Amino acid sequence: MHLHLLGPLVIMLRVADGYGYTLNIDLPKGAGDKEFIESLKNQLIPAMDLFKPEFILVSAGFDAHENDLLGQLNYSGEGYKHATDILLNIAKQYSSGRMMFVLEGGYESQNIQESSEKVINALITYASNKL
Repeated sequence: MHLHLLGPLVIMLRVADGYGYTLNIDLPKGAGDKEFIESLKNQLIPAMDLFKPEFILVSAGFDAHENDLLGQLNYSGEGYKHATDILLNIAKQYSSGRMMFVLEGGYESQNIQESSEKVINALITYASNKL
């Protein structure tokens, strides 16, 4: 997630050499889980169906959390979990489950803890179901 200080909020997807594979999804200030998940289902999944990634790298920032003072979005821990489930399904389908999360943002330690736990629990559940 990425906030343009002078413009709309976007989800950035950069792959391959970048040309032709950048997906910007505008989300309005204050968007919550519903808009976030709908954007993944309606825009990210079809893009991944075309691209078929061999590896997925997630820049996992939590500044879009509803209790973050700077992010101006309203995602919950459950929203981050649902997004992780979607990404795991994409990874399962196209990259043999190869995916890495890198923690990179958020300004409230409680939000980071809650959202990180939700993401990690989704990863554990996914791994447990593979056994």
